Amino acid sequence: MKVFFDSLIGFVHRHSKTFLLIAMVALITILLQTLISIWLSKSGNFYIPSIGTIHALNVEVYGGDIKYLNGELTLDWGIVYPGSQINRSFFIKTKGNINGTLKIKAGNWTFKNSKTIIYNHTEWMTIESIYNGTKKPYMEILMGEKTIMAIITLKVSNSNDFIDWIIENNIKTFSFDISVILEPNAK
Repeated sequence: MKVFFDSLIGFVHRHSKTFLLIAMVALITILLQTLISIWLSKSGNFYIPSIGTIHALNVEVYGGDIKYLNGELTLDWGIVYPGSQINRSFFIKTKGNINGTLKIKAGNWTFKNSKTIIYNHTEWMTIESIYNGTKKPYMEILMGEKTIMAIITLKVSNSNDFIDWIIENNIKTFSFDISVILEPNAK
């Protein structure tokens, strides 16, 4: 065993300059790749910031990821990338004794560039609702005050048409309204 280690040490000593050169090339390659990756992430990725304004009918909406902006309830979706899915949560409390159907809908999609506002391009973005851990388009509510946790997921398309449209129109931000509605059942 000693002979093996002695020969290994001798081999490393004889070729130390070669090993040093290999280590330097590897280090320079890693540094160069890191710098290129950082540069591409800052110039090559495409993203847009967004806000969702919440409107509630027959319910109170509070907590979770909800923030107040200029006196309005909002969800800040942060920086949105094509192909991303972002979750935001909040609580919904029913008002009074109403039997009804709770629905969360998105509308009034607004895309803004530096000069104008462009509406109604919603085919590239959708929201999904989860009520108390169950994915549903709506939730039936029975009489009595209840508190429900809702999670909504914003899904952003990564289609070439969407990305081309965003670039061609120089879109900088977007926003949309989120309606949280308890529709009373017909009597």
